Amino acid sequence: MDFWRGLLRICGSVLIIWALCYISMEVAGPYFSDVRGVAGAQSELERRIPDLGRMRELGPEDRSRMVARLCEVVRKGRRSVQYAALKELAKLGPSAMPALPTVLALIHHEDNILRHNAVCALESMAQVRADPALGSVLRDDVFFWRTRRALLHIGSEEARRALDGIPEGCPKSLAGRPEDPCKGR
Repeated sequence: MDFWRGLLRICGSVLIIWALCYISMEVAGPYFSDVRGVAGAQSELERRIPDLGRMRELGPEDRSRMVARLCEVVRKGRRSVQYAALKELAKLGPSAMPALPTVLALIHHEDNILRHNAVCALESMAQVRADPALGSVLRDDVFFWRTRRALLHIGSEEARRALDGIPEGCPKSLAGRPEDPCKGR
């Protein structure tokens, strides 16, 4: 009798664990499928763009073609590959400036990680650093403030036109500090 009760308890526990796992994957599955794919995203990106590893060695014309290929991946790739492509654009700094329209198109995207990587690429193009008080905060006011700041540093006509679509304001975590970076903006 004890054997059967023990077996019944074990089967019940296994069934409960299976149900919880199934429910959690139904609810969070789409998000975690991209997160799990991040590890393979860099290798997929390198398969699509074979010269990626030696990008810093390339001349201006080849680098420009590479930026165009990265933009194509950002526009049409899987989400995790888009993340990796934006990080590669960020590594290029100002030489990734031809990617400005592609990166700006992501500023209003619903995926916060994609937006964060886009803002990081913009800051790299503008050669500005993110304020340490913001860390990796994923809120609209922070995205928009960082975007405005990067666009003001870029200063091109295209960047000035893009400022019209970016709301003004200062993140609450920055306002009121003695060295308030929002003053005069």
